[in-house]
Amino acid sequence: MAKATTGTPTFASVLVAPAQIGGGEPRAVVAGAKTFIVGPFGSTTVWTSTNGGATFSLAGATGQGGGDSDLTVDEAGNVFVNDLLGTTAASTIPISELNSSGTGFHLVTKIDPTTSVLNHDRAWTVAESATDGPSAAGHLVVTARDVGSSPTEKAWTVDVPTTGPAVVHGPFLVAPATVGAAGPVIALPGHTYLQAYEGTDAAGNVGVFVAKSTDNGVTWHDHPVELTSGTTLFPVVAADAAGNDYVAWSGDNSTAAYDVQVITISSSVNGGTTWSAPAVIDAPRPGPLSSTGLGLVADNAPAIFPWVTARGAGQVDVTYAIGNEAIENPPGLLSPFGGSNLGLPTMTWNLELAQSLNATAAHPTWTTTTVVSGFHQGSICTIGTECLGPQNLGVGNLPTPLDRRDLDFVGSTVDAGGNLVVPYQQDRSILSGTVGDLIFPATDLRAARQVGGQNI
Repeated sequence: MAKATTGTPTFASVLVAPAQIGGGEPRAVVAGAKTFIVGPFGSTTVWTSTNGGATFSLAGATGQGGGDSDLTVDEAGNVFVNDLLGTTAASTIPISELNSSGTGFHLVTKIDPTTSVLNHDRAWTVAESATDGPSAAGHLVVTARDVGSSPTEKAWTVDVPTTGPAVVHGPFLVAPATVGAAGPVIALPGHTYLQAYEGTDAAGNVGVFVAKSTDNGVTWHDHPVELTSGTTLFPVVAADAAGNDYVAWSGDNSTAAYDVQVITISSSVNGGTTWSAPAVIDAPRPGPLSSTGLGLVADNAPAIFPWVTARGAGQVDVTYAIGNEAIENPPGLLSPFGGSNLGLPTMTWNLELAQSLNATAAHPTWTTTTVVSGFHQGSICTIGTECLGPQNLGVGNLPTPLDRRDLDFVGSTVDAGGNLVVPYQQDRSILSGTVGDLIFPATDLRAARQVGGQNI
């Protein structure tokens, strides 16, 4: 792909796989000349591109139970993925490896092989940083939230030798109770790992935190990013080539004239120990007043699903979804939760890019660009198992309240040239002519790749 350097970023969208059912949260990972897209469509499924994301082919599925999926590539080019569920409903967190042929997977190990219940949630996997050099055994760090009255975030380390069985160590405590949600774990040089989470730290403070390990994922220490009692969705952490770190999240911003989901970012220049004052990177945009307005004040359009990627020093891309309609403030009858959960059928959603080339400056500059227009219509529910809308019950592709089909995030990345790759799900029309679209909430899996304009 030609390196883009200046001007407004432009994107081309390609169909990765049509009519995917029962999954979401696609994530893109670039390793060398290959681009991978992974998602829990049934079992964890992976598609691969060898031409910069211009076309994709199916690499295969793990044959495990899906639930939550992640993909990582180690320094030797080995591709590992995790499911949350095994072949039963138990959260054994199976780890699978892509076969040497590039098609199909084989099971490497299970993180919690003896469990018979759903006692873990939202697993993430990362391989050790390539800059640490080859090790006698491949090293993975796997994290997941323990489910319970006071859920915690835990980590396991996995040694994967070239021959013989893998060895799992742990669990180790990443973050104390109570953890609401944690984003992906990332590997840095020096056997260091970072993971952002929202919840409560060891001192009882509530907010957004980054947990850091400097000993291969065994011991962790948390550092506060923002202390707030507001609602926060999956925070995502990234690091640039100069060692600066960034956390982006979606949450309520009740300190401004609006009280709606916005995208916020904070940076650290000292290894994640202290963080800059959180800043809203894309001012909320007022949309047309909802037709249910009864003289109430129109709030701003909600923004959710942030994902942050970084490359050169201070060079950061943040992608997120933003609606086109204002949410009533106070909430109206059709939006008692506010935000995105009960958006009207007329609500449409775009995928947006906020880009900065000086993200660690006292006053960084952000420019915004639309990556994809209208990938979804209706609500996007962000309250997990409380999203009991028709999409959870499998009733067609009509825009509805409490629509859960897009789940909780869109995992973007940048390629070797600094160009953005954004996997996403596109609503299928109930009028497509396909019988399945009258019954199931299927979506087309697509990828938007940057083909021009400023990159990072």
